[in-house]
Amino acid sequence: MDNVLIEPEGRKAALRPAGVTVVALLARADDGAPSFDRRVAEQLAALDIPSFACTPAKFPELMATTI
Repeated sequence: MDNVLIEPEGRKAALRPAGVTVVALLARADDGAPSFDRRVAEQLAALDIPSFACTPAKFPELMATTI
């Protein structure tokens, strides 16, 4: 997995103050386990951008709660 770092002054950081709702949906491995870069998820959380992984059945409920 590529190590993607999110700069605090980057585009993602600028979206929230501009009124944009940002949600990151994490990948799921073939066995159903979440597969993601923990550092990126932590950086998103620090920017108040929720990130989650879920089953397709739970996706609508989680999105409705998030937005």
